[in-house]
Amino acid sequence: MSKVFIIANNYTAKLIVSNLEYILNDSITEIYLLAENHFPNDTYPFSSAKITLCKNIHEGIANSDVIIMAKTKHFTLNITRDVRKIAFGSNKTIIEFDDPWLEESICNKNNRTESLEDICVPLILVLSTSKLSQVYCLEILIRRILLGHGLRVKQIYTENTDLFIREMSRYDILNKSFINNSDENFNAYIVSLNSNILEYSHDGFDEAYFINRVNPDYVILSSDVNVDKHSMDVFKYRCGFCPNILISSQYGYSMVGDAEPVIYQEQKRRKNKGATYICDRDLYKKIENELLSKITLPDDVTLINTHG
Repeated sequence: MSKVFIIANNYTAKLIVSNLEYILNDSITEIYLLAENHFPNDTYPFSSAKITLCKNIHEGIANSDVIIMAKTKHFTLNITRDVRKIAFGSNKTIIEFDDPWLEESICNKNNRTESLEDICVPLILVLSTSKLSQVYCLEILIRRILLGHGLRVKQIYTENTDLFIREMSRYDILNKSFINNSDENFNAYIVSLNSNILEYSHDGFDEAYFINRVNPDYVILSSDVNVDKHSMDVFKYRCGFCPNILISSQYGYSMVGDAEPVIYQEQKRRKNKGATYICDRDLYKKIENELLSKITLPDDVTLINTHG
């Protein structure tokens, strides 16, 4: 059992908290976050861990076994030195890396490296239409569900998620299932893409062509808090069918005049018709039930290539 202290901005901390017990393959009794970056009534997708807000770094380190530090351009060398100095000699695990989310330097490209047209196993497509979609939470959730039901999974992550998993793999703490991600005998394929499907541009039409070509068995459309039912209409118009589920995140962009867009967090669930809020208590079970019913077959039925 572990107690974990996460030093990160509000957005990144929520991502790391999501499914953290699964990522670390450990029972987490408590997660500590800095009070200055979070609200007392914050909600965290797909996490049942106890969340405690601490006043300062000293308090978080003193009460934790594992320290996860996602560094940004706002981090000073003093913060990094203080963490190492306070934790030195205390037999605590310190995990530190450059934050792969929300920084100007993040890669927002797709990690698609092979053709998907000839895939003969169920294909799950996770489409992120915004940098604030919290798609990482869904990528890990889908993997967790399928592996938990005995399927052998191959997965292509978004670039940001891939960077995070590679950073975590440098430490002897990551769930071993993430290390073997290219089993040739896989019977389910998860592909995540940063998508322009909702944009009225050439890129949007290219995405629609790609989606129709690979003919996915289950589609998750993930966006920020400003998404609405019209997104489903646009997707259906482009692709000829609706995604299986549309999910809105906790974050959005606010535009004021000609100023740079400001990131804001919704403090309560927004009622978006047609969209499911990422923090809905029933979302895990909803996706699990729908997904398994779509991709599993009775023992006496043989799966043939339905994508040809």
